[in-house]
Amino acid sequence: MDLPAKNRWLLGNWIETYLQLNERETAEYERLRELAANREVKVMEMTWAERMEAEYTRKGIERLREVVLSLLSRRFGSVPETVRQKVEAIDTMEPLAHLAERVLDLKSVEDVEAS
Repeated sequence: MDLPAKNRWLLGNWIETYLQLNERETAEYERLRELAANREVKVMEMTWAERMEAEYTRKGIERLREVVLSLLSRRFGSVPETVRQKVEAIDTMEPLAHLAERVLDLKSVEDVEAS
């Protein structure tokens, strides 16, 4: 059944408010919610603020990737595809920021692959 977004939100809100789960049921719900097939449930449950935070974090990571690749290019010239793929595969802020801090210390662009 395909429900409009507002109806999905209302249904999720109703369940959260009126259906109280015990500890075992809560653990099972969390396990099911984390499955890739249930990704939409997780998104539906996010508050507006959580969605905004996730969006800004995603955009920040994308921008930091661009900065790292630009720094590597300015420092070493062309960036090999393998290095570009490695940088683009980093999907959290901390390791990407760490790499950005280390760009000036690298001896060659290939040192990115060793990190």
